[in-house]
Amino acid sequence: MRQQSSSFFAFVQLFCERVNFEQWDGKIVKNFMSIATVDPEPLGLAFDLEETGRTAFFSNSSMYRSIAAATTFSPRFHAVLSEAGRTADYFGATLQLIHVGEETPEKKARIAEGLAQFQLRPDTQVHWVPGEPAATICRLAGEFGCDLLVAGAVQGDPVAGTGYRPFANNIARKLIAEAPFDLFLFLQPREAEEAIRCPAVLIDFTSNSAEALRQTVQAAKARGAEKVHALHIVTTFDEHRLRDSGGLQGAEERLDQFVLDSTPLDVPVETHCIRGNTGFAACEHLQSIGADLLVVPTGIPGKSNPVLSPHLDWLYQVIPCNLWVMRDRTGEP
Repeated sequence: MRQQSSSFFAFVQLFCERVNFEQWDGKIVKNFMSIATVDPEPLGLAFDLEETGRTAFFSNSSMYRSIAAATTFSPRFHAVLSEAGRTADYFGATLQLIHVGEETPEKKARIAEGLAQFQLRPDTQVHWVPGEPAATICRLAGEFGCDLLVAGAVQGDPVAGTGYRPFANNIARKLIAEAPFDLFLFLQPREAEEAIRCPAVLIDFTSNSAEALRQTVQAAKARGAEKVHALHIVTTFDEHRLRDSGGLQGAEERLDQFVLDSTPLDVPVETHCIRGNTGFAACEHLQSIGADLLVVPTGIPGKSNPVLSPHLDWLYQVIPCNLWVMRDRTGEP
């Protein structure tokens, strides 16, 4: 057992030394072995919110600094507000609220009541701006440097076992297509915190998808998931292009190696190459495994490359589970 260290470098070195790698049957697992207990306080891995008495632990304090929540006074108002508060705590970020509409005493009272109910800062800034919702949110969030926007994703409540397919609302579709910042779009936001049971991440072998995988694994560990699903979509064109390098089997081997090369893991990662030309095969697969979080690396709107590749256009229509859209800021392929 090593002694505690106040050096973040020493902590990272210790972590890396105690990771054991295993691979079998198309599954990639990196088992976190026993490591010395390290006090998180000197490492900056914890902080106290004195106003509420809460302590938040987060895995990447530098990923997001400014988070906004799009608030409407629908039946999901409290749930979205609660999810936004937990997300801000997780990343150690500030939280601001955006309401596209007029400010009224009744609305202000509901906001204040919600902030108190979920132990959020009573002085949380609220922006009241009329206009077209998606465009107004994008403009205003961009003005105050929003890194991540939290919002609801669909209208109506999906009911398990009914064949209900959760179609994205107009605002969610426009945000995916136009917002330059990252998004957390909640299919079923919850007031009470729940573990992430089955997170999945789409892999396209870019540096952005490697970062998406790293963040998914960290979130899975923090929220109690037992494993992460790494998905790669293989179209007919892809199979033809890869026929000289092993076809589908070659794609599976590449996916396995990509996972191993991308991040140190202490949560198992199960890899899946999904055959399909439309992308709905991926949607059906996500529903079949009961995924409750999908992390999607995308391009940045307004750049030369498309935001979503053609076989992911279905995300403009259907959101199979809670969606974390991660824009590419690496500047690398």
